[in-house]
Amino acid sequence: MDKDNFGKTEGRLYRYFENISKISMLEKEIDELDKRYDNVEDILKNSNFDFDINIGSPGFEERVQTSCSGESAIEKQILNQAERLLKEQRLIRKKQFKNKIQINELERNNIKLRVAIAMLEEEDKKFIYYKYHKKMPIEGIAEELNLSIRTTYRLRKQIIEEVMKLL
Repeated sequence: MDKDNFGKTEGRLYRYFENISKISMLEKEIDELDKRYDNVEDILKNSNFDFDINIGSPGFEERVQTSCSGESAIEKQILNQAERLLKEQRLIRKKQFKNKIQINELERNNIKLRVAIAMLEEEDKKFIYYKYHKKMPIEGIAEELNLSIRTTYRLRKQIIEEVMKLL
C-alpha cells in the first residue's frame, strides 16, 4: 500500500466525522430557526406589535389631514412591522432550505464511508471512532483497547487497507 492512498483514506475518515458534526450543527440550527419562525408567527397572529403612539398624532390646535392612501400613522406602523416580520419569516425559510441542501450534500459525501465502516468488525469500528472522531493518539487508543502500541499501529494499517478495499 502506498503512503499517498493511505493518507487520502485517513483524510476521508477525518472528513467523514467532521461532516457528521456539521450535519448535527446544521440540524440544530434548523430547529432553532423553526422556533424563531414560530415566534414571529405568534407575533403576527396575536398582533403583538410595538408602535409609537406619538408619531403622527396631531395636536388639538392642528388640522387633521388624512394621507393619500387613507391610512393613519398607526396603520402604517402596523403594516411596516408586519412586512418586516413576513420578510424575516422568508429569510428564515431560505436559510433552512440552504441548510437542508448542505445536509444532503454532506450525507451524500458520507454514504460510501458509512457503508464501509458498517462492514467492519466492532473492534475496528471502535478504533476508527477513537482515532478519527475523538482524534485520540495511538497511545491513548492502545490503552483504551488494551493493546500494545505496536499492535495498535498494525491494527491501524489493517483497518485502512480494509476501508480502501471497501471503497
